[in-house]
This record gives sequence, C-alpha cells and structure tokens, in this order.
Amino acid sequence: MIKRMSSKSHQKGSVKRRPYLSLLLLTLAGLLVHGYHPMAEDAEIYIPSVKKVLNPALYPFGSEFFLHHASLTQFDRLIAMSVRISHLSFDAAVFLWYLASIFLTLLACWDWAEEFFIEKESRFAGIALVAALLTLPVAGTSLYIADQYLTPRSLVLFALLFATLNAWRGRYVRFAVWSIFAGLMHPLMAVFGVSFGLLLAGMKYAEAGKTAAVPVWALLFMPDLGVLPASDAYREAVQTRSYFFLLQWHWYEWIGIFAPLALLWWFRQSRSGKETRSLRRVSWSLVTYGFGFFVVALVLTTHPRLETLARLQPMRSLHLLYTFLIVLGGGLLGKYVLKRHALRWVILFLPVCAGM
Repeated sequence: MIKRMSSKSHQKGSVKRRPYLSLLLLTLAGLLVHGYHPMAEDAEIYIPSVKKVLNPALYPFGSEFFLHHASLTQFDRLIAMSVRISHLSFDAAVFLWYLASIFLTLLACWDWAEEFFIEKESRFAGIALVAALLTLPVAGTSLYIADQYLTPRSLVLFALLFATLNAWRGRYVRFAVWSIFAGLMHPLMAVFGVSFGLLLAGMKYAEAGKTAAVPVWALLFMPDLGVLPASDAYREAVQTRSYFFLLQWHWYEWIGIFAPLALLWWFRQSRSGKETRSLRRVSWSLVTYGFGFFVVALVLTTHPRLETLARLQPMRSLHLLYTFLIVLGGGLLGKYVLKRHALRWVILFLPVCAGM
C-alpha cells in the first residue's frame, strides 16, 4: 500500500513538472522554421504606436493611420514600459517579447496536453506540431496561428489558452485575470477565448447536474443591436475586405471551417481509455463553439442591417479552435503512430517543417 501511494505521488509530481528546456528548444526551432519579420504586415500599425509612446514627437502627421487601432489596446504601453524598465534597445526588446510569446504559447499548449494525454510522447508530439505549424493559415480569416512579428495577437493567444485552461479546471479567479489581460491586449480576440472558457465551465457544470449547459456564444451578439445602416462609403470600403464576408470565401476556405469540426467530432468519439475523457469533452465543446460562431458569422455577414458589424469578424474564432485542433491531432499522432520510434518522428516533422 505504501509503495502504491508513493508511486501515485511520484506520478502526480511528474505530471506537474514542465519541460522548460524542451519548450525553449522548440521555441528556437520554431523561430528557425518560420523566421522573424518584425516590420511586416500588421506590424506597420502596432510598432509605430509603441515608438510614439516612447517618443511622442515622432510621426507629427499621419499618425491617425495607426493610432485608431492602437487606442483599442494597451499593447503599445506594455511594450514601451518594458523598453524603459529593461534599458534594452527597442529592437532587442521587441524580439525578446516575440520569443516569449512563442514560448508561453507552447507552455500553455503543454498544460492543455497534460489534460488530454498520459504519455509524454503524445504531449511532445502535440506541442512539436504547434511549433511546426505556427504560420498555418486559419481558413479564410487572413490570420496565422502565430504571426512572424510581434502584435497584440502574439500575446492574446497564450493568455486565452491559460484562461480557458483555468476555466476548465474551475479556477475562475485565474480565468478572470488571464481574460482581463487578453482583453487589454486585443479586445476582439479576447471575446472568442472568454466565450469558449464560459462554454467549458457551463458544460462542466451541466455534467455535474448543477446547471444547464448554455451556448454562451449566442449571448455575445443580440439580434437587434440598433446598428445604423451602412453608408455607401462604408459599404465600398468594407467590400475590399473579402475575408469579412463568408459568402465571398473560396470553396477551399469553407473546407477550413468544416473539416476541423469534423475532425473534432471524430476525436469526441474516442473510447480508448480514461485519459481521453477530457479530450472528448473539450472536443465536443470546440464543435459547439465553432459551429456557434459560424452561425453568428452567417447572420452578421448576410443580413444587410448588420453589415456594419461584419468588421467584428466572428470567424476569427477559428484561431483558437485551430490551436486546440493541432494539439489534439498531434497528440493522437504521437500516441498511435509516432510513439517512441525516432524515424517516424523524422518522417513526419521533416517534410512539415520544410513545407512551412
């Protein structure tokens, strides 16, 4: 009996240990695979806003180009404060934040993988696949899992992964803290993560017989928000963003909506052991979450009265769903295919990394 208790305590302690060194190596490997392009794409909005906080004399005209977006987030103030406190050069501070964002994303994915899998090879396969697919496009949303530069989305992803994990574990104060941080970094993306966290908590309570599961995604958008009709100028401008409107997506982008939901439904059918109980529950929650936001997106992007809300881009909810899908899919590959055969790992990850 003593031996059994000691083995259980040892197993419990080993589960709590995080492989920080391995995650750091995976972070560096991800950097080598995907590269670092600090001033590309959306960085043209967020990096100047950080510089303007540090030196208000910069950009004496034309600053409204980026300040409108920057006013919705505390990202620029956080990065600027870190530059002042650390006394690092601006470029070095931004690069370290970028590395930290990848590392913390992988760490949050590892903590979730512990909920799904007992075998270490399953957990490492899930996290390694995330590192290999950081620049995977998310259907037709014009997003990657992680950008190759620092933006508020870099920080909000790991914050929402930690937030939803704490919601799943019933630690609601921590869920609130991480959710608030995510909201300060990127209010729109935070809505998706918070709604999924509430959905996880609601489903868990429902299974315990304490309350009914509520599709919380339906509460995020009301059918009549008193939205003003779109002006001709707005309509002309917003139509330049085809990814706002589901009916303008290509056929293969629609596959990017429903193929992940089908895979998650399949994962939910798993009956291989007790360790997949969390996997089944979270997979079903993700199906509900993904389909719910698809319905919301369909309404907002096809109803003329709600056209001004298309810019909220409900399909960006897929960003979090794809991250979970990669962790779950990689973990199942590790469990049933890769196992501890080094050659199989090379055969899978070498072409994936080369392709990315």
